[in-house]
Amino acid sequence: MSTQFIYISIVLVVFILTQVLSLSTSIRLKEDGIIKKEFSTTLFYLSFFVLCFFVCFTDSGADYINYYQGIENETTLTGVWNMEDGEPLFAFWSYLGMKIFNNAHVVIFSMKAVALLLIFRTFYILRLYIDIPLAIFAYVTLLYFDSMYLISIHLATAFEFYAFALLVLGYNKKSFFFYILAIGLHFSSVVSILTYMLCLILVNRGKVCLYKMRTLIVCMGGIILFSSSFFFIEYLVFAVPAFSRYAIYLFDADSNNGGIFQYFIYFPPIIALYYLFFKEKKKTLYKYYSLIFTGVGFSIAMIAYHLPILTRVYFHYSIVFILFLPYAINRIKISSVIVPQKKILLSFSKMFLVIYFAFRLFLTLQTKLDPMHTSELLYYRFFIPFS
Repeated sequence: MSTQFIYISIVLVVFILTQVLSLSTSIRLKEDGIIKKEFSTTLFYLSFFVLCFFVCFTDSGADYINYYQGIENETTLTGVWNMEDGEPLFAFWSYLGMKIFNNAHVVIFSMKAVALLLIFRTFYILRLYIDIPLAIFAYVTLLYFDSMYLISIHLATAFEFYAFALLVLGYNKKSFFFYILAIGLHFSSVVSILTYMLCLILVNRGKVCLYKMRTLIVCMGGIILFSSSFFFIEYLVFAVPAFSRYAIYLFDADSNNGGIFQYFIYFPPIIALYYLFFKEKKKTLYKYYSLIFTGVGFSIAMIAYHLPILTRVYFHYSIVFILFLPYAINRIKISSVIVPQKKILLSFSKMFLVIYFAFRLFLTLQTKLDPMHTSELLYYRFFIPFS
Protein backbone atom coordinates (compact mmCIF):
# COMPACT_ATOMS: atom_id res chain seq x y z
CA MET A 1 0.00 0.00 0.00
CA SER A 2 1.56 3.29 -1.09
CA THR A 3 2.33 6.09 1.33
CA GLN A 4 0.40 8.58 -0.79
CA PHE A 5 -2.68 6.36 -0.60
CA ILE A 6 -2.42 6.16 3.21
CA TYR A 7 -2.09 9.92 3.61
CA ILE A 8 -4.92 10.69 1.21
CA SER A 9 -7.10 8.09 2.94
CA ILE A 10 -6.48 9.71 6.33
CA VAL A 11 -7.52 13.10 4.98
CA LEU A 12 -10.62 11.72 3.23
CA VAL A 13 -11.77 9.74 6.28
CA VAL A 14 -11.38 12.78 8.54
CA PHE A 15 -13.06 15.00 5.96
CA ILE A 16 -16.07 12.67 5.82
CA LEU A 17 -16.23 12.48 9.62
CA THR A 18 -16.08 16.25 9.95
CA GLN A 19 -18.74 16.75 7.30
CA VAL A 20 -21.10 14.37 9.08
CA LEU A 21 -20.18 16.09 12.35
CA SER A 22 -21.01 19.45 10.76
CA LEU A 23 -24.42 18.16 9.66
CA SER A 24 -25.12 16.91 13.19
CA THR A 25 -24.22 20.26 14.75
CA SER A 26 -27.05 22.59 15.68
CA ILE A 27 -27.05 26.10 17.14
CA ARG A 28 -29.92 27.69 19.00
CA LEU A 29 -30.16 31.16 20.48
CA LYS A 30 -32.17 31.52 23.66
CA GLU A 31 -34.16 34.65 24.50
CA ASP A 32 -31.43 35.88 26.82
CA GLY A 33 -28.87 35.65 24.00
CA ILE A 34 -27.17 32.51 25.34
CA ILE A 35 -25.90 30.17 22.63
CA LYS A 36 -26.85 26.52 22.90
CA LYS A 37 -24.73 24.31 20.66
CA GLU A 38 -25.17 20.58 20.19
CA PHE A 39 -22.98 18.20 18.22
CA SER A 40 -22.13 14.52 18.04
CA THR A 41 -19.42 13.77 20.61
CA THR A 42 -19.21 10.25 19.14
CA LEU A 43 -17.98 11.57 15.79
CA PHE A 44 -15.71 14.03 17.60
CA TYR A 45 -13.98 11.28 19.59
CA LEU A 46 -13.91 8.99 16.56
CA SER A 47 -11.96 11.66 14.64
CA PHE A 48 -9.53 11.83 17.55
CA PHE A 49 -8.95 8.07 17.66
CA VAL A 50 -8.47 7.82 13.88
CA LEU A 51 -5.81 10.54 13.95
CA CYS A 52 -4.23 9.19 17.12
CA PHE A 53 -3.92 5.72 15.61
CA PHE A 54 -2.03 6.79 12.50
CA VAL A 55 0.25 9.32 14.16
CA CYS A 56 1.16 7.32 17.27
CA PHE A 57 1.75 3.95 15.62
CA THR A 58 4.42 5.01 13.16
CA ASP A 59 8.09 5.93 13.16
CA SER A 60 7.90 7.81 9.86
CA GLY A 61 9.65 11.10 9.35
CA ALA A 62 13.17 12.39 8.99
CA ASP A 63 13.61 13.42 12.64
CA TYR A 64 11.93 10.46 14.34
CA ILE A 65 15.09 8.36 14.37
CA ASN A 66 17.04 11.29 15.85
CA TYR A 67 14.57 11.59 18.72
CA TYR A 68 14.62 7.84 19.26
CA GLN A 69 18.40 7.53 19.31
CA GLY A 70 18.82 10.55 21.55
CA ILE A 71 16.32 9.32 24.12
CA GLU A 72 17.49 5.69 23.91
CA ASN A 73 21.22 6.33 24.17
CA GLU A 74 21.26 9.04 26.83
CA THR A 75 20.70 7.47 30.25
CA THR A 76 21.20 10.56 32.43
CA LEU A 77 19.09 13.68 32.76
CA THR A 78 22.11 15.83 31.87
CA GLY A 79 22.75 13.78 28.76
CA VAL A 80 19.17 14.11 27.50
CA TRP A 81 19.22 17.80 28.40
CA ASN A 82 22.33 18.32 26.27
CA MET A 83 20.81 16.23 23.47
CA GLU A 84 17.81 18.59 23.39
CA ASP A 85 20.01 21.71 23.59
CA GLY A 86 18.81 22.58 27.06
CA GLU A 87 15.02 22.41 26.60
CA PRO A 88 14.34 21.32 30.18
CA LEU A 89 10.79 19.96 30.12
CA PHE A 90 11.38 17.85 27.03
CA ALA A 91 14.60 16.50 28.57
CA PHE A 92 12.84 15.70 31.86
CA TRP A 93 9.92 14.03 30.03
CA SER A 94 12.36 11.89 28.04
CA TYR A 95 14.41 10.93 31.10
CA LEU A 96 11.39 10.14 33.28
CA GLY A 97 9.72 8.21 30.46
CA MET A 98 12.78 6.01 30.01
CA LYS A 99 12.90 5.36 33.74
CA ILE A 100 9.25 4.26 33.72
CA PHE A 101 8.93 2.46 30.37
CA ASN A 102 12.55 1.74 29.38
CA ASN A 103 11.43 2.11 25.76
CA ALA A 104 12.11 5.24 23.71
CA HIS A 105 9.32 4.36 21.29
CA VAL A 106 6.80 4.43 24.15
CA VAL A 107 8.17 7.77 25.35
CA ILE A 108 7.65 9.26 21.89
CA PHE A 109 4.22 7.62 21.75
CA SER A 110 3.26 9.42 24.98
CA MET A 111 4.39 12.76 23.57
CA LYS A 112 2.39 12.33 20.37
CA ALA A 113 -0.72 11.15 22.24
CA VAL A 114 -0.63 13.97 24.80
CA ALA A 115 -0.15 16.56 22.04
CA LEU A 116 -3.17 15.32 20.09
CA LEU A 117 -5.20 15.04 23.29
CA LEU A 118 -4.45 18.68 24.15
CA ILE A 119 -5.37 19.81 20.63
CA PHE A 120 -8.76 18.08 20.80
CA ARG A 121 -9.28 19.21 24.39
CA THR A 122 -8.80 22.77 23.11
CA PHE A 123 -11.42 22.20 20.42
CA TYR A 124 -13.87 20.91 23.00
CA ILE A 125 -13.28 23.77 25.44
CA LEU A 126 -13.86 26.29 22.63
CA ARG A 127 -16.86 24.42 21.19
CA LEU A 128 -19.13 27.43 21.70
CA TYR A 129 -16.66 29.72 19.94
CA ILE A 130 -15.44 27.75 16.94
CA ASP A 131 -16.71 25.54 14.15
CA ILE A 132 -15.22 22.25 15.38
CA PRO A 133 -15.45 20.30 12.07
CA LEU A 134 -13.51 23.01 10.23
CA ALA A 135 -10.97 23.26 13.07
CA ILE A 136 -10.27 19.51 12.91
CA PHE A 137 -9.89 19.58 9.12
CA ALA A 138 -7.60 22.63 9.31
CA TYR A 139 -5.42 20.87 11.88
CA VAL A 140 -5.12 17.76 9.71
CA THR A 141 -4.09 19.73 6.64
CA LEU A 142 -1.66 22.09 8.39
CA LEU A 143 0.00 20.31 11.33
CA TYR A 144 -0.97 16.66 11.52
CA PHE A 145 1.58 15.17 9.12
CA ASP A 146 4.40 17.30 10.55
CA SER A 147 3.48 15.97 14.00
CA MET A 148 4.66 12.50 12.94
CA TYR A 149 8.30 13.55 13.24
CA LEU A 150 8.56 17.19 14.49
CA ILE A 151 7.67 15.92 17.93
CA SER A 152 8.92 18.55 20.37
CA ILE A 153 7.71 21.64 18.50
CA HIS A 154 4.31 20.03 17.85
CA LEU A 155 3.99 19.12 21.54
CA ALA A 156 4.87 22.71 22.49
CA THR A 157 2.30 24.01 20.01
CA ALA A 158 -0.37 21.78 21.57
CA PHE A 159 0.37 23.33 24.97
CA GLU A 160 0.04 26.78 23.37
CA PHE A 161 -3.34 25.88 21.92
CA TYR A 162 -4.56 24.81 25.35
CA ALA A 163 -3.09 27.95 26.90
CA PHE A 164 -4.98 30.08 24.40
CA ALA A 165 -8.25 28.32 25.26
CA LEU A 166 -7.66 29.19 28.92
CA LEU A 167 -6.92 32.79 27.92
CA VAL A 168 -10.23 33.03 26.06
CA LEU A 169 -12.05 31.73 29.14
CA GLY A 170 -10.33 34.35 31.32
CA TYR A 171 -7.92 32.06 33.20
CA ASN A 172 -4.89 34.27 32.58
CA LYS A 173 -2.62 32.76 35.25
CA LYS A 174 -3.30 29.18 34.15
CA SER A 175 -2.78 30.27 30.56
CA PHE A 176 0.59 31.80 31.44
CA PHE A 177 1.61 28.55 33.18
CA PHE A 178 0.94 26.48 30.05
CA TYR A 179 2.83 28.96 27.87
CA ILE A 180 5.82 28.52 30.21
CA LEU A 181 5.51 24.75 29.85
CA ALA A 182 5.51 25.20 26.07
CA ILE A 183 8.82 27.08 26.26
CA GLY A 184 10.21 24.22 28.34
CA LEU A 185 9.36 21.88 25.47
CA HIS A 186 10.66 24.06 22.64
CA PHE A 187 12.39 27.41 23.07
CA SER A 188 10.81 28.85 19.92
CA SER A 189 7.54 29.02 21.90
CA VAL A 190 8.85 32.27 23.36
CA VAL A 191 7.21 34.04 20.40
CA SER A 192 3.81 32.81 21.59
CA ILE A 193 4.25 33.94 25.18
CA LEU A 194 5.33 37.37 23.90
CA THR A 195 2.14 37.50 21.82
CA TYR A 196 0.19 36.38 24.89
CA MET A 197 1.70 39.25 26.91
CA LEU A 198 0.83 41.63 24.10
CA CYS A 199 -2.78 40.44 24.38
CA LEU A 200 -2.78 41.22 28.12
CA ILE A 201 -1.35 44.68 27.50
CA LEU A 202 -3.86 45.57 24.80
CA VAL A 203 -6.84 43.88 26.46
CA ASN A 204 -6.85 44.75 30.15
CA ARG A 205 -9.62 43.29 32.34
CA GLY A 206 -11.89 42.74 29.40
CA LYS A 207 -11.46 46.27 28.03
CA VAL A 208 -9.61 47.00 24.81
CA CYS A 209 -7.13 49.88 24.73
CA LEU A 210 -7.94 51.27 21.28
CA TYR A 211 -4.96 53.65 21.26
CA LYS A 212 -2.48 50.82 21.87
CA MET A 213 -4.33 48.59 19.42
CA ARG A 214 -4.10 51.21 16.65
CA THR A 215 -0.40 51.68 17.40
CA LEU A 216 0.16 47.94 17.07
CA ILE A 217 -1.71 47.85 13.76
CA VAL A 218 0.43 50.69 12.39
CA CYS A 219 3.65 48.95 13.51
CA MET A 220 2.66 45.60 12.03
CA GLY A 221 1.50 47.27 8.83
CA GLY A 222 4.86 49.02 8.61
CA ILE A 223 6.73 45.72 8.98
CA ILE A 224 4.63 44.07 6.29
CA LEU A 225 5.00 46.98 3.88
CA PHE A 226 8.74 47.26 4.57
CA SER A 227 9.21 43.53 3.88
CA SER A 228 7.08 43.82 0.76
CA SER A 229 9.40 46.51 -0.60
CA PHE A 230 12.17 43.90 -0.85
CA PHE A 231 9.99 41.77 -3.10
CA PHE A 232 9.52 44.76 -5.41
CA ILE A 233 13.29 45.28 -5.44
CA GLU A 234 13.82 41.61 -6.31
CA TYR A 235 11.36 41.97 -9.17
CA LEU A 236 13.32 44.92 -10.52
CA VAL A 237 16.62 43.07 -10.18
CA PHE A 238 15.51 39.93 -11.99
CA ALA A 239 12.98 41.38 -14.45
CA VAL A 240 14.62 44.66 -15.50
CA PRO A 241 18.04 44.26 -17.19
CA ALA A 242 19.23 47.66 -15.96
CA PHE A 243 19.05 46.45 -12.36
CA SER A 244 20.49 42.93 -12.89
CA ARG A 245 23.96 43.89 -11.65
CA TYR A 246 22.51 44.27 -8.12
CA ALA A 247 21.49 40.59 -7.92
CA ILE A 248 24.69 39.77 -6.04
CA TYR A 249 23.41 41.72 -3.02
CA LEU A 250 20.29 39.60 -2.58
CA PHE A 251 20.01 36.68 -0.21
CA ASP A 252 18.53 33.40 -1.34
CA ALA A 253 15.13 32.69 0.18
CA ASP A 254 12.49 30.03 -0.08
CA SER A 255 9.33 31.49 -1.60
CA ASN A 256 7.26 28.73 0.02
CA ASN A 257 8.22 29.94 3.49
CA GLY A 258 7.83 33.65 3.08
CA GLY A 259 7.63 36.50 0.61
CA ILE A 260 4.70 37.18 -1.64
CA PHE A 261 3.44 33.66 -0.93
CA GLN A 262 2.51 34.82 2.59
CA TYR A 263 -0.10 37.16 1.11
CA PHE A 264 -1.85 34.07 -0.18
CA ILE A 265 -1.40 32.28 3.16
CA TYR A 266 -2.85 35.14 5.22
CA PHE A 267 -5.54 36.22 2.78
CA PRO A 268 -8.37 34.22 4.48
CA PRO A 269 -7.54 35.48 8.03
CA ILE A 270 -7.46 39.07 6.77
CA ILE A 271 -10.85 38.65 5.10
CA ALA A 272 -12.16 37.03 8.29
CA LEU A 273 -10.92 39.97 10.37
CA TYR A 274 -12.60 42.38 7.96
CA TYR A 275 -15.91 40.56 8.46
CA LEU A 276 -15.54 40.37 12.24
CA PHE A 277 -14.70 44.06 12.69
CA PHE A 278 -16.83 45.68 10.00
CA LYS A 279 -19.79 43.33 9.54
CA GLU A 280 -20.12 41.77 12.98
CA LYS A 281 -21.40 44.18 15.62
CA LYS A 282 -20.74 42.03 18.69
CA LYS A 283 -17.46 42.87 20.44
CA THR A 284 -15.63 39.87 21.87
CA LEU A 285 -12.15 39.34 23.31
CA TYR A 286 -11.72 36.46 20.88
CA LYS A 287 -12.06 38.93 18.03
CA TYR A 288 -9.25 41.14 19.35
CA TYR A 289 -7.03 38.18 20.18
CA SER A 290 -7.55 37.08 16.56
CA LEU A 291 -6.36 40.47 15.34
CA ILE A 292 -3.25 40.41 17.53
CA PHE A 293 -2.17 36.86 16.68
CA THR A 294 -2.88 37.33 12.97
CA GLY A 295 -0.99 40.62 12.80
CA VAL A 296 2.04 39.32 14.68
CA GLY A 297 2.03 36.03 12.77
CA PHE A 298 1.83 37.79 9.40
CA SER A 299 4.62 40.19 10.38
CA ILE A 300 6.93 37.38 11.53
CA ALA A 301 6.16 35.39 8.38
CA MET A 302 7.27 38.34 6.27
CA ILE A 303 10.43 38.80 8.33
CA ALA A 304 11.15 35.05 8.04
CA TYR A 305 11.65 35.57 4.31
CA HIS A 306 14.82 37.50 5.17
CA LEU A 307 15.68 35.53 8.34
CA PRO A 308 15.21 31.81 7.52
CA ILE A 309 15.86 30.94 11.19
CA LEU A 310 12.26 32.04 11.84
CA THR A 311 10.78 29.68 9.25
CA ARG A 312 9.37 27.11 11.70
CA VAL A 313 7.64 29.78 13.73
CA TYR A 314 4.67 29.01 11.48
CA PHE A 315 3.90 26.17 13.91
CA HIS A 316 3.15 28.62 16.71
CA TYR A 317 0.97 30.85 14.54
CA SER A 318 -0.99 27.99 13.00
CA ILE A 319 -3.47 28.99 15.70
CA VAL A 320 -4.51 31.77 13.32
CA PHE A 321 -5.85 29.21 10.86
CA ILE A 322 -6.92 26.39 13.16
CA LEU A 323 -8.71 28.43 15.85
CA PHE A 324 -9.44 31.88 14.38
CA LEU A 325 -10.87 30.99 10.96
CA PRO A 326 -13.26 28.46 12.57
CA TYR A 327 -14.23 31.23 14.99
CA ALA A 328 -15.20 33.50 12.09
CA ILE A 329 -17.21 30.67 10.51
CA ASN A 330 -18.96 30.07 13.83
CA ARG A 331 -19.90 33.77 14.05
CA ILE A 332 -21.38 33.62 10.55
CA LYS A 333 -23.27 30.45 11.50
CA ILE A 334 -24.74 32.16 14.58
CA SER A 335 -25.72 35.17 12.48
CA SER A 336 -27.40 32.90 9.93
CA VAL A 337 -29.75 31.69 12.69
CA ILE A 338 -31.02 35.26 13.00
CA VAL A 339 -30.61 36.27 9.35
CA PRO A 340 -31.29 33.23 7.12
CA GLN A 341 -29.86 35.04 4.08
CA LYS A 342 -26.37 34.61 5.58
CA LYS A 343 -26.57 30.87 5.03
CA ILE A 344 -25.34 31.52 1.49
CA LEU A 345 -22.30 33.36 2.88
CA LEU A 346 -21.77 30.53 5.34
CA SER A 347 -21.84 27.82 2.66
CA PHE A 348 -19.53 29.76 0.35
CA SER A 349 -17.06 30.56 3.15
CA LYS A 350 -16.84 26.97 4.34
CA MET A 351 -16.41 25.66 0.79
CA PHE A 352 -13.68 28.24 0.11
CA LEU A 353 -11.80 27.37 3.30
CA VAL A 354 -12.00 23.62 2.65
CA ILE A 355 -10.47 24.17 -0.80
CA TYR A 356 -7.89 26.56 0.71
CA PHE A 357 -6.79 24.05 3.37
CA ALA A 358 -6.76 21.19 0.87
CA PHE A 359 -4.55 23.23 -1.47
CA ARG A 360 -2.12 24.01 1.34
CA LEU A 361 -1.97 20.30 2.19
CA PHE A 362 -1.27 19.54 -1.47
CA LEU A 363 1.67 21.97 -1.46
CA THR A 364 3.01 20.48 1.78
CA LEU A 365 2.85 16.85 0.70
CA GLN A 366 4.22 17.70 -2.72
CA THR A 367 7.41 18.80 -0.98
CA LYS A 368 7.57 16.20 1.79
CA LEU A 369 6.94 13.28 -0.58
CA ASP A 370 9.52 14.43 -3.11
CA PRO A 371 12.48 11.97 -3.16
CA MET A 372 14.71 14.77 -4.44
CA HIS A 373 13.91 16.87 -1.34
CA THR A 374 14.50 15.77 2.26
CA SER A 375 12.08 12.80 2.02
CA GLU A 376 10.63 13.83 5.39
CA LEU A 377 7.49 11.70 4.99
CA LEU A 378 8.35 9.65 1.93
CA TYR A 379 7.50 6.34 3.60
CA TYR A 380 4.80 5.50 6.12
CA ARG A 381 5.60 2.51 8.29
CA PHE A 382 3.15 1.08 10.80
CA PHE A 383 4.59 -0.44 13.94
CA ILE A 384 3.59 -1.17 17.53
CA PRO A 385 5.76 0.89 19.92
CA PHE A 386 5.01 -1.32 22.91
CA SER A 387 6.66 -4.42 21.48
